[in-house]
Amino acid sequence: TPREFGPCGTVLDRESVLLFLHPERHFTYLAPIQPPLEEVLLIPFYMEGKPVGTLWAVIHSKDRKFDGEHRRLLTSLSAFAASAYRVFAANGTLKPLLKRKFTA
Repeated sequence: TPREFGPCGTVLDRESVLLFLHPERHFTYLAPIQPPLEEVLLIPFYMEGKPVGTLWAVIHSKDRKFDGEHRRLLTSLSAFAASAYRVFAANGTLKPLLKRKFTA
């Protein structure tokens, strides 16, 4: 998503875990996603104390909700994401990956 207008940018700016309920109401470019986004939990990950990326978890079902255990597990997983980020940065493959456009 765009850094200047998206859930990732909001999380990185606030340097905190955020739970979005129906984020397409604010970030309208997410509206075409099907099934619709019910909840999106974003966890920042850090490199040298600076937030550099986010880990997303998405719920599409109205019958499910994120809880504290989800937050705990994803926070632990964000340490792995940070390690992977550091490895890619160190071996020079991070910038080409960030420039790449991924499509579904």
